[in-house]
Amino acid sequence: MRFRLRILDRYVLREFSRMWLIAIGCFVTIFVVVNLFEKISKFLEYGVSALIIAQYYLFLVPYIVKWMNPIAVLLGILFSLGVLSRNSETVAMISSGVSFRRVVTPLAGAAFVISVGVFIFGETVVPYANAKAEEIERVYIERLPLLKTIRRINLVYKGAEGRFYYIKVYDGVRQQMRDVRIMERDEKGNLKEWTIARKATWRDGRWRFEDGMVRTFRRDGSIKVEEFSKKYIDVPERPEDFLQEEKEPEAMKYLELVSYIRSLEESGVDATREKVELYLKLSVPLANLVVVFLGAPLALQSHRSGMAFGFGLAVLLGFGLWGALAVGRALGQDGTLSPAAAAFFPDALFLLIGLVMLARVRN
Repeated sequence: MRFRLRILDRYVLREFSRMWLIAIGCFVTIFVVVNLFEKISKFLEYGVSALIIAQYYLFLVPYIVKWMNPIAVLLGILFSLGVLSRNSETVAMISSGVSFRRVVTPLAGAAFVISVGVFIFGETVVPYANAKAEEIERVYIERLPLLKTIRRINLVYKGAEGRFYYIKVYDGVRQQMRDVRIMERDEKGNLKEWTIARKATWRDGRWRFEDGMVRTFRRDGSIKVEEFSKKYIDVPERPEDFLQEEKEPEAMKYLELVSYIRSLEESGVDATREKVELYLKLSVPLANLVVVFLGAPLALQSHRSGMAFGFGLAVLLGFGLWGALAVGRALGQDGTLSPAAAAFFPDALFLLIGLVMLARVRN
């Protein structure tokens, strides 16, 4: 039977939307107030203007919304359905032949739309806002220059003309690379040249490489190997290019991170941390849909055991899911779990709990 958005659906969605937005507003307010109390002494010590402080917290809001939104959705479902249950409206619906699962259907649809919206939000607004917030914190609170340091460890840099660098240590003072690998691809993405050197130093406007080799991959499939003790190689990248701030994985867009991971793996660098962040870009938005199956049966429980009990249990489960995602991230990054399992296991576990609870609801 074709699903139609009936008066009942609009009524449930209206109540849910109101409660969801109120919950989001409360979480943002609480976070900002707590964070402000933590940093107020530094703001005053360094004489940070009210405008800069306002900008800082404005740029923090998207990150807060992305991560706290699943709990807000859960509370929105709990309160909207809880009010219906407390007023015996759900009983009237079921008595008239409308199943409880049918009442939950528009909420599941709304949560799916929210999940897609959070993913798009995380791909567009959040990375830009995070970068601006980090810049303000670094310059006005930590009193550091825009560049974190002139010495970089395990630097990965994507250069021009399909060139990709992996540098074990980059010394900006000496303008020197140590344990450097350069991979160069042609316009079709085929490996063209692979350079390995113990050291590279900037001399007279050029890079002088020492103790290394160059492998050239020819179109006929053969490989030319040239070993050298010292060799000048003309590349367009200059010393200051390697001091530019590279993006953190969580600040990259999905496809950008996919490309970055591919480049890391092709250069022989472990990309476990980056893979975890890639899967989290999907699992965090998906959590907004998972909580529907937790919130719906809890709404009935709040009617039978009291709204306070249901609210407490919902908050516990919501923060439990949020905490599980954070723990999964840590376990994935240290290699205890595979990147996919680390990111999706919390969603799968709480989805199973929700489905079991929903199956026990009597229509």
